[in-house]
Amino acid sequence: MTPAIITAHPSAFTAKDRGEFFRMLQGSATVSGTGLRGRIDRAGRLAFARCPGGNLLGIAALKIPNASYRARISVASGVDLNTCDFPFERGWLFVEPSMRGQGIGMALIKTLSAVVGGQLFYSVGEHLPPCHVHISAVEGLGCVGRPFTSRAGQQLIVRVPMCMVQAAAGVCSYAINAREFPQNFNTTVV
Repeated sequence: MTPAIITAHPSAFTAKDRGEFFRMLQGSATVSGTGLRGRIDRAGRLAFARCPGGNLLGIAALKIPNASYRARISVASGVDLNTCDFPFERGWLFVEPSMRGQGIGMALIKTLSAVVGGQLFYSVGEHLPPCHVHISAVEGLGCVGRPFTSRAGQQLIVRVPMCMVQAAAGVCSYAINAREFPQNFNTTVV
C-alpha cells in the first residue's frame, strides 16, 4: 500500500472531506469540539493521508490560531508566539491507531513543513519526557518555554524549529530539510 498525502487550503476540499477531517479529529478526544468546524475552515492548510482505495488514514493541519488562543498559550508557556515570527501552528495530527508506526504521521508533518517554505510555525504537544525529546528531534523541533496544563488537564509544551531554539542560545547551524519524504508516499500539494 502506498499512501497519498494531499494538502491544500480547506476551501479546495469538499464538504465531505472537511467532514471526515472533523470526525477523525473529534475521535482523537484531545480537541475541543466547540467551534471546531469553523477552526478547520479557517486553517491555513489541511493535510490528508489516504490509502489508494480512498480510506482516510491520518490528518494534520497548519492552523491559524485566533488571538485569544495564541495569547493564552504564550502566557502559559512563557513563549512569545507573535504572528510575525509564527504565522502558523502545526497541529491536529492524528493517525488511525491501526496505522501508527508506519511513517504516516511523519509524512503528514513533513508535507506541511515543506508547504510553509521559509515561514516558521510552532507546535503545541504533549509533554511526555523522555519520548517528547525524540519526537521533537525527528520533527526538527525543539521544546521551548515551560510545560503547562491545558484546559482539558493535559501537560503540554511548545515546540519551535531547532534553528530558533539554537538562535536563542547563540547558535544556528541546524537547517530543517522538510522535503525529504519517505519514498513510499505520494505527495500532492494543491
